[in-house]
Amino acid sequence: MIPFWMFALLTLALPVTAQDNTVVEDEGLLKAEICRGLEEDVNPLWIPSGNIEIMSSVSSFRESGSTQWIDNYKTKKFNEKFLEHLKWCQAKGLVTIAERQFQSVWEERLSGGSRFVTVIPTNLAKQESDPDLAAKIASKGYVDTLVIRTGSCEVLQIIRSTPYQAPRLSPSEEHRLVLGTYRTRPSDFYRSVNPEPDGQYKFRAVLRHNPFTKRYSLTHIDVGYIEKDGWWTNNVGSLESP
Repeated sequence: MIPFWMFALLTLALPVTAQDNTVVEDEGLLKAEICRGLEEDVNPLWIPSGNIEIMSSVSSFRESGSTQWIDNYKTKKFNEKFLEHLKWCQAKGLVTIAERQFQSVWEERLSGGSRFVTVIPTNLAKQESDPDLAAKIASKGYVDTLVIRTGSCEVLQIIRSTPYQAPRLSPSEEHRLVLGTYRTRPSDFYRSVNPEPDGQYKFRAVLRHNPFTKRYSLTHIDVGYIEKDGWWTNNVGSLESP
């Protein structure tokens, strides 16, 4: 017969085991969704097609009230630095770009400093593009955009996972803030145009949780170098603004 004190200890231990199993299960779901988001939304190479506008600090301030213009594939309006990205793509044989010349001084002044560029993807870019990903983003309004997968990702470690709420998130929905590290493995094609070794990076991500289906959906993510402060983008940080 088991003594009462031993039975009590066994009974108290049972919920802990169940809770540990839930944590392990959730971590697997979190890793899978973050990995999907990295491979489909963050790491792919996006190439706009057709006529685009390169916003200067003056023209971006006129339109948004800020000199820090955020690249917008829907409106085809991009930051000045985006032109360097297009030139890199052209050097790698993925696009040809041609800048439209202004017909008069007045036309140039009215542009507010913006530059207008025509981007034509090459056959190589079309061949390497992922039509399924392009169709997926097209359904969200990102039309005339080629998407090229650059490789696979593996979430190495989840360092922190906590319930999260922010002014720009619906208070009626459950969210989690997840911090961790991941590894990239470039595809053979991407290594040929950008010969870099596998890399390890950090991420911070916000995921929406559906308690009925037990599924997580990635809504916002930032990545960066592990050994450096800060992030390459501010998607998560922007949620804190009222």
